[in-house]
Amino acid sequence: MANDAYTFGKRHNDPNWIIVGASTVSDGIAAYSNYSATYCDLFAPGDNIYSTDLGNEYTTMSGTSFAAPYVTAAAALIMSHATHLTPLEVKSLLMSTVDEGQAFEGKCVSGGRLSIINAVNQLYTENRSAYTLGDLDGNGTVTSSDANIVRQIHMQTIAPTEQQSSAADINGNGRVNLLDYALITQFVNKTAYFPPE
Repeated sequence: MANDAYTFGKRHNDPNWIIVGASTVSDGIAAYSNYSATYCDLFAPGDNIYSTDLGNEYTTMSGTSFAAPYVTAAAALIMSHATHLTPLEVKSLLMSTVDEGQAFEGKCVSGGRLSIINAVNQLYTENRSAYTLGDLDGNGTVTSSDANIVRQIHMQTIAPTEQQSSAADINGNGRVNLLDYALITQFVNKTAYFPPE
């Protein structure tokens, strides 16, 4: 976000604001970018970004205004998957999963550049309480082992415990069926997400 947004957000101490600096292709800080160890939250690509221009043309442009949309898109992606997360939890996830770099040390709160893949991977490997939604073996994660148990419950080749039956009902319709197996398989393959409970 531009310096005026940065000043406005921090002046009003709004915790939901994410203040973004612009990084270069070589993971440096762009010369024109804002930065601060306490006010700038993280960096995102903002230098020589290929974008649309007037007259149906394309050109490269630079600025924190080009970096901020990367963070906005990452937040939207996370929120579309993890609907149980609050805006502050999404912000925390994005800031805790940055790609750290020497150039960013002491120049922003997180010490790094946005990494959407790190954030998504963290989301899908989050620890869960034993036997919460999707965790049928009680180890605190959702894996292919859990998907196999859902398949066996659906096919009635095992007699599930009450905890397993509850954790296996991914779609919440009161029974374990093929849709539950599809959803947990997609979760394991990181193509669909459901919250722990």
